[in-house]
Amino acid sequence: MTEIISFDFLGSEAGSQREAVNLWGMISSGMGVVVLVSCLSLRFGKRRIIKTFLVGVLIFLFMLQAPPILLWSIFGSSGDIKDFIFVLSMHVILVVTIVRTLIIATR
Repeated sequence: MTEIISFDFLGSEAGSQREAVNLWGMISSGMGVVVLVSCLSLRFGKRRIIKTFLVGVLIFLFMLQAPPILLWSIFGSSGDIKDFIFVLSMHVILVVTIVRTLIIATR
């Protein structure tokens, strides 16, 4: 996997954080696929059950964004400012998208 961001500001801890970020990314991507499949299945299944499941998954994804946003806000600014802005903005965009989808899903 190509590295998009640098963990150089972590010094010797950079390796362990890289593994945690990769794990977080795989979980987050997998949950994204679950959201996509849930949205597509709304046409064919019981809407109420699928919407309830979808809201639960979205809430989980929302909570999954809290640690990276918090950690990047606290520690990320000590590294490359471009990495900091890029990564933090990606998490914030994802949170805004999740909240918007939650609002639509709960109507």
